[in-house]
Amino acid sequence: MTLYLVRHGQTEENFNGIFQGHQPGTLTALGVEQAKLLALRLKNEKFDAIYSSDLKRAAETCQQIARFHPAPVHYTSLLRERCAGIFDARPRKERLDAEKQSGVPKIDFTPEGGESYRDVRDRSAQFLERLQTLYTRETILAISHAAWSRQLLGIVMNKTIEESLTITQDNTCVNIVEYSDSSIGSVHLLNCTKHLVTENRLG
Repeated sequence: MTLYLVRHGQTEENFNGIFQGHQPGTLTALGVEQAKLLALRLKNEKFDAIYSSDLKRAAETCQQIARFHPAPVHYTSLLRERCAGIFDARPRKERLDAEKQSGVPKIDFTPEGGESYRDVRDRSAQFLERLQTLYTRETILAISHAAWSRQLLGIVMNKTIEESLTITQDNTCVNIVEYSDSSIGSVHLLNCTKHLVTENRLG
Protein backbone atom coordinates (compact mmCIF):
# COMPACT_ATOMS: atom_id res chain seq x y z
CA MET A 1 0.00 0.00 0.00
CA THR A 2 1.09 3.54 -0.76
CA LEU A 3 -0.35 6.40 1.29
CA TYR A 4 -0.15 10.00 0.13
CA LEU A 5 -0.75 12.16 3.20
CA VAL A 6 -1.30 15.89 2.68
CA ARG A 7 -2.23 18.89 4.82
CA HIS A 8 -4.93 21.43 3.99
CA GLY A 9 -4.20 24.89 2.56
CA GLN A 10 -3.47 27.97 4.65
CA THR A 11 -6.42 29.32 6.62
CA GLU A 12 -7.29 32.71 8.06
CA GLU A 13 -6.77 31.15 11.48
CA ASN A 14 -3.31 29.81 10.55
CA PHE A 15 -2.35 33.31 9.41
CA ASN A 16 -3.65 34.95 12.60
CA GLY A 17 -2.22 32.45 15.10
CA ILE A 18 -5.58 30.97 16.08
CA PHE A 19 -5.82 27.31 17.08
CA GLN A 20 -8.65 25.82 15.02
CA GLY A 21 -9.02 22.33 16.43
CA HIS A 22 -12.47 21.07 15.47
CA GLN A 23 -13.55 24.46 14.10
CA PRO A 24 -14.20 24.53 10.31
CA GLY A 25 -11.45 26.96 9.37
CA THR A 26 -11.55 29.32 6.37
CA LEU A 27 -9.03 29.03 3.55
CA THR A 28 -7.30 32.28 2.65
CA ALA A 29 -6.88 33.30 -1.00
CA LEU A 30 -3.37 31.90 -0.69
CA GLY A 31 -4.75 28.70 0.84
CA VAL A 32 -7.09 28.19 -2.10
CA GLU A 33 -4.19 28.76 -4.50
CA GLN A 34 -2.05 26.29 -2.55
CA ALA A 35 -4.83 23.70 -2.80
CA LYS A 36 -5.11 24.25 -6.55
CA LEU A 37 -1.36 23.87 -7.01
CA LEU A 38 -1.41 20.70 -4.90
CA ALA A 39 -4.26 19.37 -7.05
CA LEU A 40 -2.22 19.98 -10.20
CA ARG A 41 0.78 18.24 -8.66
CA LEU A 42 -1.29 15.15 -7.88
CA LYS A 43 -3.37 15.28 -11.07
CA ASN A 44 -1.64 12.35 -12.77
CA GLU A 45 -1.41 10.09 -9.71
CA LYS A 46 -3.75 7.11 -9.62
CA PHE A 47 -5.64 6.91 -6.34
CA ASP A 48 -7.85 3.96 -5.45
CA ALA A 49 -9.54 5.84 -2.61
CA ILE A 50 -9.46 9.31 -1.09
CA TYR A 51 -10.01 10.02 2.62
CA SER A 52 -10.38 13.47 4.12
CA SER A 53 -11.05 15.08 7.46
CA ASP A 54 -14.64 16.30 7.45
CA LEU A 55 -13.61 19.75 8.69
CA LYS A 56 -14.21 22.47 6.11
CA ARG A 57 -10.59 23.49 5.55
CA ALA A 58 -9.55 19.94 4.74
CA ALA A 59 -12.71 19.10 2.80
CA GLU A 60 -12.27 22.14 0.54
CA THR A 61 -8.65 21.19 -0.10
CA CYS A 62 -9.81 17.65 -0.86
CA GLN A 63 -12.41 18.91 -3.34
CA GLN A 64 -9.74 20.71 -5.36
CA ILE A 65 -7.78 17.46 -5.68
CA ALA A 66 -10.76 15.15 -6.22
CA ARG A 67 -11.82 17.05 -9.36
CA PHE A 68 -9.11 15.18 -11.23
CA HIS A 69 -9.77 11.72 -9.81
CA PRO A 70 -12.64 9.21 -10.15
CA ALA A 71 -11.73 7.52 -6.86
CA PRO A 72 -14.40 7.41 -4.12
CA VAL A 73 -14.05 10.15 -1.50
CA HIS A 74 -14.69 9.43 2.18
CA TYR A 75 -15.06 12.27 4.71
CA THR A 76 -14.43 11.19 8.28
CA SER A 77 -14.02 12.71 11.74
CA LEU A 78 -11.21 10.20 12.35
CA LEU A 79 -8.83 12.49 10.44
CA ARG A 80 -9.73 15.65 12.34
CA GLU A 81 -7.19 17.93 13.97
CA ARG A 82 -6.62 17.70 17.70
CA CYS A 83 -9.55 19.18 19.60
CA ALA A 84 -8.41 21.78 22.13
CA GLY A 85 -11.83 22.07 23.73
CA ILE A 86 -12.16 25.46 25.43
CA PHE A 87 -9.10 26.67 23.51
CA ASP A 88 -10.50 25.95 20.04
CA ALA A 89 -10.87 29.21 18.07
CA ARG A 90 -8.63 30.96 20.61
CA PRO A 91 -5.09 32.33 20.16
CA ARG A 92 -2.61 29.47 20.06
CA LYS A 93 -0.61 31.12 22.84
CA GLU A 94 -3.45 30.60 25.32
CA ARG A 95 -3.33 26.83 24.89
CA LEU A 96 0.46 26.76 25.03
CA ASP A 97 0.46 28.81 28.23
CA ALA A 98 -2.15 26.49 29.77
CA GLU A 99 -0.03 23.46 28.86
CA LYS A 100 3.00 24.95 30.62
CA GLN A 101 1.02 25.93 33.70
CA SER A 102 -0.75 22.57 34.02
CA GLY A 103 2.27 20.78 35.45
CA VAL A 104 1.52 17.63 33.42
CA PRO A 105 3.59 16.31 30.52
CA LYS A 106 2.82 18.03 27.23
CA ILE A 107 1.56 14.80 25.63
CA ASP A 108 -0.90 14.21 28.49
CA PHE A 109 -2.33 17.72 28.77
CA THR A 110 -6.06 17.50 28.02
CA PRO A 111 -7.93 20.82 27.79
CA GLU A 112 -11.48 20.90 29.12
CA GLY A 113 -13.66 19.35 26.41
CA GLY A 114 -10.63 18.50 24.29
CA GLU A 115 -8.07 15.83 23.48
CA SER A 116 -4.52 15.05 24.50
CA TYR A 117 -1.79 14.24 22.01
CA ARG A 118 -2.19 10.61 23.12
CA ASP A 119 -5.79 10.76 21.88
CA VAL A 120 -4.64 12.10 18.51
CA ARG A 121 -2.05 9.34 18.30
CA ASP A 122 -4.77 6.77 18.94
CA ARG A 123 -6.94 8.18 16.14
CA SER A 124 -4.01 8.18 13.73
CA ALA A 125 -3.20 4.58 14.63
CA GLN A 126 -6.84 3.56 14.20
CA PHE A 127 -6.94 5.05 10.70
CA LEU A 128 -3.66 3.43 9.71
CA GLU A 129 -4.85 0.04 10.95
CA ARG A 130 -8.08 0.47 9.00
CA LEU A 131 -6.15 1.16 5.80
CA GLN A 132 -3.93 -1.87 6.32
CA THR A 133 -7.04 -4.00 6.73
CA LEU A 134 -8.79 -2.68 3.62
CA TYR A 135 -5.87 -2.26 1.22
CA THR A 136 -2.73 -4.15 0.24
CA ARG A 137 -1.28 -2.84 -3.03
CA GLU A 138 -3.56 0.16 -3.56
CA THR A 139 -2.62 3.84 -3.53
CA ILE A 140 -4.57 5.98 -1.06
CA LEU A 141 -4.76 9.75 -0.56
CA ALA A 142 -5.53 11.27 2.85
CA ILE A 143 -6.09 14.98 3.58
CA SER A 144 -5.71 15.97 7.21
CA HIS A 145 -4.08 18.43 9.61
CA ALA A 146 -0.66 19.14 11.08
CA ALA A 147 -0.92 17.60 14.57
CA TRP A 148 -2.78 14.53 13.28
CA SER A 149 -0.34 13.96 10.43
CA ARG A 150 2.66 14.30 12.74
CA GLN A 151 1.37 11.44 14.85
CA LEU A 152 0.65 9.13 11.92
CA LEU A 153 4.11 9.81 10.51
CA GLY A 154 5.56 9.28 13.98
CA ILE A 155 4.00 5.82 14.09
CA VAL A 156 5.57 4.90 10.76
CA MET A 157 8.94 6.43 11.71
CA ASN A 158 8.92 4.72 15.13
CA LYS A 159 9.02 8.04 16.98
CA THR A 160 7.51 8.71 20.37
CA ILE A 161 4.48 10.99 20.64
CA GLU A 162 6.71 13.79 21.91
CA GLU A 163 9.31 13.28 19.17
CA SER A 164 6.52 13.36 16.58
CA LEU A 165 5.54 16.87 17.66
CA THR A 166 8.73 18.19 16.01
CA ILE A 167 7.88 16.86 12.53
CA THR A 168 7.30 19.84 10.25
CA GLN A 169 4.03 19.85 8.29
CA ASP A 170 3.55 22.93 6.15
CA ASN A 171 0.29 23.84 4.43
CA THR A 172 -0.45 21.44 1.50
CA CYS A 173 2.76 19.49 2.13
CA VAL A 174 2.99 16.01 0.61
CA ASN A 175 4.17 12.96 2.55
CA ILE A 176 4.41 9.49 1.01
CA VAL A 177 4.30 6.36 3.16
CA GLU A 178 5.04 2.96 1.62
CA TYR A 179 4.03 -0.43 2.99
CA SER A 180 5.36 -3.66 1.50
CA ASP A 181 3.79 -7.04 2.20
CA SER A 182 4.94 -6.68 5.80
CA SER A 183 3.32 -4.42 8.38
CA ILE A 184 6.44 -2.24 8.54
CA GLY A 185 6.08 1.03 6.68
CA SER A 186 8.60 3.64 5.60
CA VAL A 187 8.37 7.33 4.77
CA HIS A 188 9.63 8.02 1.23
CA LEU A 189 8.75 11.73 1.14
CA LEU A 190 8.32 14.15 4.02
CA ASN A 191 6.83 17.66 4.08
CA CYS A 192 7.42 18.31 0.37
CA THR A 193 6.00 21.62 -0.92
CA LYS A 194 7.79 21.92 -4.27
CA HIS A 195 4.42 22.61 -5.94
CA LEU A 196 4.25 25.97 -4.14
CA VAL A 197 7.11 27.63 -6.01
CA THR A 198 4.65 29.91 -7.85
CA GLU A 199 2.55 30.85 -4.83
CA ASN A 200 4.53 34.06 -4.20
CA ARG A 201 2.46 35.79 -6.87
CA LEU A 202 -0.24 36.13 -4.21
CA GLY A 203 2.19 37.62 -1.70
